[in-house]
Amino acid sequence: MNNPLVQVDPGLYVWTILTFLVLLTLLAKFAWGPLLAAMAARQDAIRKSLDEARQAKQELERLNVESARILAQARIEAEAILSATRSDATQFREELKQQARAMRRNPTPAQAALWERLKDKQCGFTFNREVVMGSAIVDFAAKTRWLVVETGGTGDPGGEDAEATLAALSDRKLSEVGVRVLRFAEEQVLGDIEVVVKAIKDELQKPFEKPRTAKGARR
Repeated sequence: MNNPLVQVDPGLYVWTILTFLVLLTLLAKFAWGPLLAAMAARQDAIRKSLDEARQAKQELERLNVESARILAQARIEAEAILSATRSDATQFREELKQQARAMRRNPTPAQAALWERLKDKQCGFTFNREVVMGSAIVDFAAKTRWLVVETGGTGDPGGEDAEATLAALSDRKLSEVGVRVLRFAEEQVLGDIEVVVKAIKDELQKPFEKPRTAKGARR
């Protein structure tokens, strides 16, 4: 006995198949191709982005390696420069010390005469002779009073007297760091040493501001 609920209409069945085939043909012709093309283009774009990202990563790694190499080379060169500078500074200071020792052994008449009045705290304070201060050698220095006494170089620093010009430059550099400088002509030391010694004693007794450190504390 046939069930009318499950009976299939052959005409409807054929019509359904034909409709599906027509729809599938239309999709394949008008939609499926562009969709596949869009998907392929998207895939290509993703692949290209991945390739670019991989290349960028490789380039970054290369730059990091190159930067590390350059930095290491710069450190080596900087250390070499600092080492050479320290060596040159040490050598220069040693040469100054040797020159100072030679000058102590061979003082000028004015230096010898003035030293006889400054040594052994005759003016109330300790003086040292031929003292290295920075890049200069000063005749006499009372370090606790920040006082330097020089002989010679009292000519016209603006003229053709090279010694006077160098002396003025040295005095200015010392003054800029807080050192007081007294300079006397050799003729004055040899001809009127009492006046010279009195001027030194008077300067030693004057109050003065000690130079300050970078933090502002007195040294």
